[in-house]
Amino acid sequence: MEKGVRQKAYLASHVLRTISAQSPITYHQSPKIMFTIDIQQRQYKTYILSDKTAGTQIEVVPERGGIITSWLVQGQEIFYMDAERFTHADLSVR
Repeated sequence: MEKGVRQKAYLASHVLRTISAQSPITYHQSPKIMFTIDIQQRQYKTYILSDKTAGTQIEVVPERGGIITSWLVQGQEIFYMDAERFTHADLSVR
């Protein structure tokens, strides 16, 4: 995995843990972050960042500008994305 992608994955995991943690992480803490990165080839290469400890998961598609296509917290989808529009590269994603 490229160095830049690894750094972005770490930062994304840190953000997810901070948002979903019961005790938010402060700048001075150095938590043991336990996350995984899975890569799946769908219409576009999709990076799936999961933090089982925090119960969070995001799916990122770098080929479409780094858009997050899914964000789960404790099994619940956080936002809506029009998947039909996403499959057409010439349309904007809503």
